[in-house]
Amino acid sequence: MEDANARLSVRGQIKFLELAAEALRDEFLGFHLGGDFDLRTIGWLHYVLASSDVLGEALQRAARYSALVNEGVALAYSEGPDVCLSFNYVGIARRSDRHQIEFFVTTFVRACRELTGRQVQPSRVNLTHHRQKDSSAFTALLGCEVEFGADVDEIVFSETVKRLPVVSADPYLNNLLIRYCEEALLRRQKVVAPLRLAVENAIAPLLPHGKARVEVIASRLGMSQRTLARRRPRRPEFH
Repeated sequence: MEDANARLSVRGQIKFLELAAEALRDEFLGFHLGGDFDLRTIGWLHYVLASSDVLGEALQRAARYSALVNEGVALAYSEGPDVCLSFNYVGIARRSDRHQIEFFVTTFVRACRELTGRQVQPSRVNLTHHRQKDSSAFTALLGCEVEFGADVDEIVFSETVKRLPVVSADPYLNNLLIRYCEEALLRRQKVVAPLRLAVENAIAPLLPHGKARVEVIASRLGMSQRTLARRRPRRPEFH
């Protein structure tokens, strides 16, 4: 913990948060951590966002470069009627996590507010894990209701937020940081999740809703039903 350069495995990080939450008797440890730390401690990724021109640009860069600091959760940014930031688990089962994802959601909402100097509020937040405890403090900070047991993990904003100016925009610093990030992406070996784990993560949020059909799973994995069937693990043959 004293080594700022040490990297934790994603499984280790999730387990550590679970143990800490049990010891502290804090069912919302991830949320409390996300709402109570200096965003500058995120490091250079924070400054990439803080030097961007507008919020939409900052969120796109968060999605592109977040894998450089967290290999277990991949971000995806999309625009349409709304602006959506979704979280996809890579190489680890999604069902094992609660605190880390709530930390991420809280941190990103806080970052949007600090970057713009405005009380930005999501239109909705969806999380695939279930919650039985009172989550009113969580929803009060976010400014919207949270749907637990959803199909996906995502933060959804109104389309207008992408044009909000970033108060600390610095195009010169931003260009320098992006050059560094692109070089780091080229050097980084991409982590590919085993197919079985990817299928499990796709199935888990669909089971309570009775939607875990093969065509839905294949679509979520970006492949056809035929490709999914062809890539399924073969049973060993014994002679």
